[in-house]
Amino acid sequence: MPRFRTQRLAIAVGLALMALVPTTAFASTATESISGVEIGIPTACGPSGSGDSLSSFGGAASGTINGVWSASVCHTGLSTHGVAATISGGRFRVSGLAGWRYIAVSGIFVGGSISPGIETDYALNGVGTCTQVFRLNITGTGTFTATLVHYGAFFDSSCHVLSATLRGTGQITY
Repeated sequence: MPRFRTQRLAIAVGLALMALVPTTAFASTATESISGVEIGIPTACGPSGSGDSLSSFGGAASGTINGVWSASVCHTGLSTHGVAATISGGRFRVSGLAGWRYIAVSGIFVGGSISPGIETDYALNGVGTCTQVFRLNITGTGTFTATLVHYGAFFDSSCHVLSATLRGTGQITY
């Protein structure tokens, strides 16, 4: 009988000590490589009348979690004329297999920047195709860096974006 009391006491003390350990001690960090495409037309976000856009993306993730990802990023207007854009918010989700278990991690974006883009026009006689390349640095529930590439048609002396890809890496705490 005393032996069982000792075991119960040891278990109770162990559980009490585990309750005192900060939950971050059990947190894991995922390092992910992502690649994907823009999955919709940008919509309005941010303060009324701000002109901010919410762009949504999705694609494949590989690294700690091998699966899929999606993200929506609220940002000020993108520019190819020397002005950086600001990221003011958004959300992301990465889900898939980490080893033999299924993991789904969601988080938020709270800030960051998008560098001024570099535009390359492939036009002959004022008509053709074009690309715009931007670098993103995003902070929130983790840190992310990525390259955004716009693909478009060049006419009327400007690039008219038709699609976009996103490729980068991130560190996510879950």
